[in-house]
Amino acid sequence: MKLKKWFTVPFMLAMILVSAQSVFAQDPYYTNPNGTVQTARTLYLNQWKQDQLSFNSEVDYFKVNLTNRDEFITVELKCPPAQNCKFTVFEYQHGAFYHLLDSSRVSSSGLRYSRRFRTIEDTFYIAVSGADPWVDWSTQSFYSLRVYH
Repeated sequence: MKLKKWFTVPFMLAMILVSAQSVFAQDPYYTNPNGTVQTARTLYLNQWKQDQLSFNSEVDYFKVNLTNRDEFITVELKCPPAQNCKFTVFEYQHGAFYHLLDSSRVSSSGLRYSRRFRTIEDTFYIAVSGADPWVDWSTQSFYSLRVYH
């Protein structure tokens, strides 16, 4: 019985360590520089911004400053080949999210949404994330995002 315990305890410890390492291996960007609304990268009008997702549950945030609170704009997103992604447009005011637009799955051919945005303030945010849970984002292919009039 002592021999069984002697093998079981180290085996269980090894399994815990192996699974803990794999969790961190899936999340190399756990300090994602634009992984929160507060650290969102600024996206200027008429400028393409490229970024990458390292795993499906990662979300990248971008901040867009408008000169007018009532503007007709287009949001365009192109995803890497064989990797679908999606975007959400929202406002973040006083700790609350105000949803403005949700995209469907976006492929490498891209997707454009054009509409009039009426915002409370002169800033809105775009969150880009993976659309399919089975897609491997570890290849770190780049997506492209742009906002224009």
